[in-house]
Amino acid sequence: MREDHAPVKSSLVAVGLGLFSSAFFVTDPSSMFDQKTPHGIIHGLIGAVVFTFLPVTCFVFARRLLLTGHRRAARLTIFTAIVMIVGIMLLKLSELPEGVLFDGKGLVQRVLLALFMG
Repeated sequence: MREDHAPVKSSLVAVGLGLFSSAFFVTDPSSMFDQKTPHGIIHGLIGAVVFTFLPVTCFVFARRLLLTGHRRAARLTIFTAIVMIVGIMLLKLSELPEGVLFDGKGLVQRVLLALFMG
């Protein structure tokens, strides 16, 4: 039976291209809701795609791990995806200017990216 790795590859490529391309579009400082420059708007759109694909990629990869008999790794990957979803919710809360996490929104983003890449 031939294994189809296309979903895993596609989601990893989407995340990789998004991370790479967002580097060319600098975000507007401390104004996630109020991006005014074309660079800031494009960076925000790419970021939305990347942060959507992070947990999706984990779930797709976990499915592949389960199908190949790596149950422990699959459970860890599912746990990572759930933590990422909670982290993305915190990231959304950090975008609110009156929110407690507003000053730490960049840190929340970096932690999520490090968790995914780890």
